[in-house]
Amino acid sequence: MPRCTPLTPPFRPASPDLDPGVPVKPSSIAYPLLLVLLVTALPSCAGFGSRRAKVTPQRPRIGFTTQTTEFGTFEVEGGVQTDPSDNFSVPIRTKIGVSPTAELLVEVSPYSYQDDPGPDPSGISPLTVVFRQRLMNESKAYPATSFHLGTRLPVGNDDFGSGFNDFIMGFSADRTFNNVLATAFYQVGLQGTKMSGDLNVEHSASLAMTLPLTERVFGLAELHALYDVELIEGGGPVVLNLAGIYDFTDTLVLDAGIRLGLNEDAEDVVLQVGFTTNLGILF
Repeated sequence: MPRCTPLTPPFRPASPDLDPGVPVKPSSIAYPLLLVLLVTALPSCAGFGSRRAKVTPQRPRIGFTTQTTEFGTFEVEGGVQTDPSDNFSVPIRTKIGVSPTAELLVEVSPYSYQDDPGPDPSGISPLTVVFRQRLMNESKAYPATSFHLGTRLPVGNDDFGSGFNDFIMGFSADRTFNNVLATAFYQVGLQGTKMSGDLNVEHSASLAMTLPLTERVFGLAELHALYDVELIEGGGPVVLNLAGIYDFTDTLVLDAGIRLGLNEDAEDVVLQVGFTTNLGILF
């Protein structure tokens, strides 16, 4: 078994689901818990490299920080998120450090459920593939910055996406103020539609603050807004994301939080819990 080493206090300040009339099946809870145990135990029995890098979690935030997975190593992020009255999903994200300043990210929810009028959709979510490049580390004069470019592929149930190939592009910036990490995030998404040559445009932005509560526990507060150009009223959801992040070891971080909807377009309450772990060297 890999030996757990004490943490130095790093900054690791870093989708639908249940019908209220249907009891939660034990398997719905057991599956993600089993996944957590399996992933955290995997390095002890699998053929990954002997060195596991410090983890760089992006969950449970909505936007990205500028951190990228260490070069040559492999990370897994997973968990459960649910609005108890409306939806449930188990998002899983894998990240590979493809250079000292870049990573490739793949995300999917193997199972999602949503309570909608008519037949309730369930199944696999669209597959998201993102390339993230760190442009500059933080200095006295400038914040850390990063750029990302990606696509969503309609491999799962079309009810959980546009049903077409989507494209996303965005930027992040990190700045530390008296041990508090501030992260600004912006992303523009181009969604395919049934009309040939027509694209639906979405703008997504967030501002997050991450602060150390103890040596190993961090608090996250994030305000996030999405603006859909096609929506005549409202424009899109605005949410407040609150979470706690626990550095269990250098290579395993646990998180739990709540997202509160601040307008009519947002879900009232979304609960989430999950983990991020680095499984070691791949190449």
